[in-house]
Amino acid sequence: MSDERTPESPQADALQRYIELTGRIRELSAPGVGSIPNADDYRSMLMRNFIRIGELSRVNTEILNSHFYPLMEAGKRYTDAELSRMHRFGDALVNAYNLEYVDLPLLHLQSERVLQDAERAFETGEKKIRHRALRPVSRGNACGQGCACRYRNAAGKGQG
Repeated sequence: MSDERTPESPQADALQRYIELTGRIRELSAPGVGSIPNADDYRSMLMRNFIRIGELSRVNTEILNSHFYPLMEAGKRYTDAELSRMHRFGDALVNAYNLEYVDLPLLHLQSERVLQDAERAFETGEKKIRHRALRPVSRGNACGQGCACRYRNAAGKGQG
């Protein structure tokens, strides 16, 4: 995630912490066996790792309950800061370079919620907000304005 700070930076920091803990859980889940001399030592290491994974999972659950799920409320519109935070969090959930911090179910929830916000903006005619919510991925998409929207008019041309 970016170092960009907003007034709600404790929330951004918590979401970044979730990403870090998810990576640590992944590391603990698949330990290297090269330096383990025997089965008893390996078993002991696995027991310690699973205990630590449980602790980290509880912290991650607390982070999600207090910082992520409140952003998933369907009835409220995202502020610019919240939308930016959700985009950064989504980017961190799927790191295309190394796929180290992947949480696809959470990314799905996040993406669906951002799309809901964009669809609501589209329905109310708030084009600027719709295009802000659906970040550019390439030029020439459905609306012709470089966003990821999927809206087309009756002639098959993008809504712009």
